[in-house]
Amino acid sequence: MASFLGKVIAVTGGASGIGQATARLLAARGATVSIADVQQEALTTTADSIQEATPDAKVLTKLVDVSSSQQVDAWIQETVSRFGQIDGAANVAGIVGRDLNNTLAADADGEDFDRVMAVNVKGTFNCLKAQLGAMKDQGRGSIVNATSVAGVRGYARSIAYTASKHAIIGMTKTAAVDYSDRNIRVNAIAPGAIDTPIMRNNQGGATDAEFAARVRQSVPMRRFGTVEEAALLIAFLLGGDSTYCTGSVFMIDGGMTAGI
Repeated sequence: MASFLGKVIAVTGGASGIGQATARLLAARGATVSIADVQQEALTTTADSIQEATPDAKVLTKLVDVSSSQQVDAWIQETVSRFGQIDGAANVAGIVGRDLNNTLAADADGEDFDRVMAVNVKGTFNCLKAQLGAMKDQGRGSIVNATSVAGVRGYARSIAYTASKHAIIGMTKTAAVDYSDRNIRVNAIAPGAIDTPIMRNNQGGATDAEFAARVRQSVPMRRFGTVEEAALLIAFLLGGDSTYCTGSVFMIDGGMTAGI
């Protein structure tokens, strides 16, 4: 289990779900965490919970819309100014849009498509650009981007979300190639049915029991994954146990994409 003592890690989407679990885990392992999200109250709650669990933890929270390059740049600059460096980043922030699992491609809403792209694609780009800019002069760093099982296959009735998650994989691989010679690694995780608020809120009107039954049918392991399991994978990729891993997509989907 890698220690993050003395490391500074930036996390987007850190006020809930996988991002929150990642920030908590890294802080528990000694990291200084800089958490960005669009939910101020949830940010405060997350920071308080981290301090309660790990009293010596150093935590910076910042209200950031990742689709704004100015807000992202200001957040990364403040992180480096406050802590002197940035050793890693987990870019987890994302949205699913209104049409997830619900709308055929020809009927998709253009404004919704633009919003999904602005947050998921442009937001990840903004974060990568700022983080790589801070890391390149240090000559070290590790970045993990969150894509999805929808980034490696077609996902019915979800053209905006699927397109955005495919794009994140392309950016991940390109950034990895661009910066491999500077000792900066860039990887992606592809979650499947992880039990998060965003998944629970987008179940197409199904009851919890119906939704759980649907998941059991589609996931070979017959259960949801947990945010803690996803956080452990992110920590592995950010830490010193994965130093020869870059430009890769790591599935965490209970076997969803392994076969029918």
